[in-house]
Amino acid sequence: MTEDNWKHRSADIQCYSCMHYNNFRCRKHAPTLNGWPAIFPDDWCGDHKLNKVEMQRLYFNRTETNEKIRNEEGVNSHGHSR
Repeated sequence: MTEDNWKHRSADIQCYSCMHYNNFRCRKHAPTLNGWPAIFPDDWCGDHKLNKVEMQRLYFNRTETNEKIRNEEGVNSHGHSR
């Protein structure tokens, strides 16, 4: 069996980070007669779309990580060696 190419991204595409997630309910599609579908924060589906807060958090975390790597390698923020 081959290794999962998405394992490093799977935490970022779960329901808790989706813009349609609200109080354990998925609001992507119209409610049924039973109401909005009940979900868990660690569920996922093909309709996932990051909410703004999670998008900013991921951007800043990755920017900080990239900056740390550049500092360790001796490269400035413009990609030039020091």
